[in-house]
Amino acid sequence: MVERSSDMSHWDDIRKVAGAGNSAITLYYEYLDQAPLMGRSFYRLRQVDYNGTTSHSEAREVLINDVRVIDGLFEVYPNPSFGSVFIRVNSAGVQMLKVRNAIGQEVRSLQSSGNEIVEVSGLAPGVYFLTARGSEPISLKFVILD
Repeated sequence: MVERSSDMSHWDDIRKVAGAGNSAITLYYEYLDQAPLMGRSFYRLRQVDYNGTTSHSEAREVLINDVRVIDGLFEVYPNPSFGSVFIRVNSAGVQMLKVRNAIGQEVRSLQSSGNEIVEVSGLAPGVYFLTARGSEPISLKFVILD
């Protein structure tokens, strides 16, 4: 179970992820919170064994200052960022994403098949614009801090 808390005292179940049972290899699971809390929140995993024994992972802190959504087509978060920006594309109609700096120079071009998350990292601190080309072009400003 993926659990989320705003205060580390009260935890809410936000996603049940079925395990694979016993395994001789390391298995990896992932889940993207579909409705993250603004500000500071904490996440942890709760594992329940076949015999009913419960254990928790170490809690991880996440800080989301702002999530920008444009026409439901895509989301950019966190904004402002300290290096990595995640873009969630919510529509198969968005094919090409372009990241431009404050003076309009293209610094990244990303291909999207839609309904996915794209990480943009390694950009210098500054103001950037994300432009998506779908049925009509749309643009969104995001900031990377020092």
